[in-house]
Amino acid sequence: MDFASREPVKAAYERSDVCVVPAAGVAAEAILKHYNIYDKVKDKDVLKVKVPVKKLSDVVEQLTIKADKSALTIAWDQTEIAVPMSF
Repeated sequence: MDFASREPVKAAYERSDVCVVPAAGVAAEAILKHYNIYDKVKDKDVLKVKVPVKKLSDVVEQLTIKADKSALTIAWDQTEIAVPMSF
């Protein structure tokens, strides 16, 4: 959108990330406040798992997180990971 005229304009797409690793590390923490990602809070870790990275043929424009009975799936750009889970 052109902010001056408020008219739609064609946008340019710029890729800002590249995932070239075969696996990703996923960590879930029991913490509610925001903290610096580089400050390790190991006593709050509730999950740490290494999962394979899948390269997607289509681009996922928005960070997408889905959960079903078998996995927590996270996708963005052309990268997807799935953390297996069961109940």
